[in-house]
Amino acid sequence: MNRATLSIDEKKREIIALFEKSKHMVLATCADGRVTARTMSYVNKGLELVFGTDKNFLKAQGLF
Repeated sequence: MNRATLSIDEKKREIIALFEKSKHMVLATCADGRVTARTMSYVNKGLELVFGTDKNFLKAQGLF
């Protein structure tokens, strides 16, 4: 099938398959004018990604 004609459900399945291939992602955030990126482990529940961090870490400050 031509990629341009994928339905939304097919695209979701494709993305979920990518999430399930690896359990690591690079998370980039910005806090106090400083951009940082780090590799993190995650779990997925469909399209939802879940990862843990401490609220005092710089990455958490960049998210909230």
